[in-house]
Amino acid sequence: MTGRFIRQLRKLQLFYSPKGGSSAGMRSYLDSKLVQFATSNPHVVVEALCVNNSRHPFLKACFVSGKQNVVGVKNLTATDIEKHVKALNDSMGEKVPRTVKPVITRNSSIQGNWNPLTAKKDHLSKR
Repeated sequence: MTGRFIRQLRKLQLFYSPKGGSSAGMRSYLDSKLVQFATSNPHVVVEALCVNNSRHPFLKACFVSGKQNVVGVKNLTATDIEKHVKALNDSMGEKVPRTVKPVITRNSSIQGNWNPLTAKKDHLSKR
């Protein structure tokens, strides 16, 4: 959701195979939980589409911003697919930005601080 509580998911497409073994969880999700999701989220256009038998099931989410996310749900159970659908419904379609921060510590290294003569101690001791 965004700051104004506007859901960003506009269209959810569920692709599955009518006979494929990897689509068993998707078919059980369609039979048991899809109607409940569609009625509780009227802002989302839900489409269940059959594909040929040689493809694995997947979810395709289209967002207000025009972004699309595709999630593979091969061999997942109906509850796992429900978690993916809920996550897509709650997301904005953007990738999570990676935050890179410098490492700050109160303790110095166990090995001690480095100086230019650290590597030359053996050379100096031979004299």
